[in-house]
Amino acid sequence: MQGGVATTDVVVSARVGDNAELFAQILALHVPKGSTVADVTYGLGVFWRCVPAGCYTLLASDIALKPDVSARAGATLTSGVDCRALPYRDSSLDCVVLDPPYMEGMYRRSVDHMAGSGTHAAFRRAYSAAAATEAGPKWHDAVVDLYEKACREAARVLVPGGVLIVKCQDEVSANKQRLTHVELITGGESLGLYCKDLFVLVRPNSPGVSRLKAQVHARKNHSYFLVFEKRRVAIRSVRDFRGDLSAGTASDALSYAPAPAHPTAGDLTRETPATVPKNLTGDTLADASTSLPRETAAEIPTNMTREPAASAPANMREGTVQTDLFPALSTPDLAAKTASAAPAKRAARRAGRVGQGGGV
Repeated sequence: MQGGVATTDVVVSARVGDNAELFAQILALHVPKGSTVADVTYGLGVFWRCVPAGCYTLLASDIALKPDVSARAGATLTSGVDCRALPYRDSSLDCVVLDPPYMEGMYRRSVDHMAGSGTHAAFRRAYSAAAATEAGPKWHDAVVDLYEKACREAARVLVPGGVLIVKCQDEVSANKQRLTHVELITGGESLGLYCKDLFVLVRPNSPGVSRLKAQVHARKNHSYFLVFEKRRVAIRSVRDFRGDLSAGTASDALSYAPAPAHPTAGDLTRETPATVPKNLTGDTLADASTSLPRETAAEIPTNMTREPAASAPANMREGTVQTDLFPALSTPDLAAKTASAAPAKRAARRAGRVGQGGGV
């Protein structure tokens, strides 16, 4: 782009601060002044604290507004509006703002089991109506289910080119990493919502943990603002890294590597004992044929099968073959031979010493 001036006064994609400061920058960058904006999860209205009054026509609503929340100048405030069933006409809004509870702890069948008690009571007050979750998906799937239905409604009521601003945060659920922002980006694309921008907001203070035993995941201290644009032409960011295997199933992709070759009888030599599989060593050598493919079992010498040929040497028959294949191992015969030969060897050594002394 030609022209312009050199400056560092630009909106950046990541910052340390609070929601209100970043949200005001996002609106100024992506939503023209005078637009009609529906904040369908208005809550306590904290997003709008840094937005100058009168810049936008604000339709503020929530499923259960707090009694002490007051409307901003020029704003319409409505309670009892579910973000999953908006009362607006198709293609009637310039912008929709969505910031539902993004922690699975807010979705419980019982209020007593909900997160946000004790020192986190303020979080529950801002993000929850303190009501039990209805029947449906559980845990993290309940979070994504609400986003899915709300995004579907937003895509319906937005004009072509309209903007959807979504606040979210990744989480660890059932000890598994769940990348909520990725799920929302790919899910939004299926609705014709292109993720035009992404902002990372890092909290200015350190998160605390009341009962830490052993940490296995990094604690989340950042969240996201996703900016979607409703487009007529869909844009896809999903990629399939399987290449030529994309025509097959997922199980095919995981099993394309050739299986390791089975050892043959020629590999079972004394010079390469380290290459012999565990099931071909020690007392289980007699079962060697069972670990080989059926197609090659017939090629195994008869003295390597469970029923050796009658002509095979006695020390190669079942139950004795392992004692001579690995001579370093102790055997009953070796102990007996060693005991019987010991007196003769000692006599020979004494005779040798006497002969040497007589020569001197």
